[in-house]
Amino acid sequence: MQKKKLGILLSTPPSHPNLSTVTHLCDEGLRSNVDVYLYLIDEGVKSLTDQQLLGLSKAGAKLLPGASMHGATLGRTPGRAGESANQLGTGSLGAVGPTEMGAVEGTDIPEEYREQVGRYFEP
Repeated sequence: MQKKKLGILLSTPPSHPNLSTVTHLCDEGLRSNVDVYLYLIDEGVKSLTDQQLLGLSKAGAKLLPGASMHGATLGRTPGRAGESANQLGTGSLGAVGPTEMGAVEGTDIPEEYREQVGRYFEP
């Protein structure tokens, strides 16, 4: 059986309560023998020097800082159907393996949430 994985995306600054929540979730994952991946983007990159996160890294969590987006992309803006992003990403999401695209169906996500989660991750 393949080891379970937990991926968390943190985009808020170190002063936000999300840092504490994420730290606890990652710690619980590590104690449950789960591979933990913490993706830090935008303001979340500033948390990279936080002692709690450094401790998680030493315990086996993979901290993956991304590039901060420039100021024009911060916040929300209205969108229209058919539009696409106007920023070229620096990550490797475009290289996702074919088996990962339908991965929601193979998870422990409760059935009533699968459609919503699946829509969120649609290419």
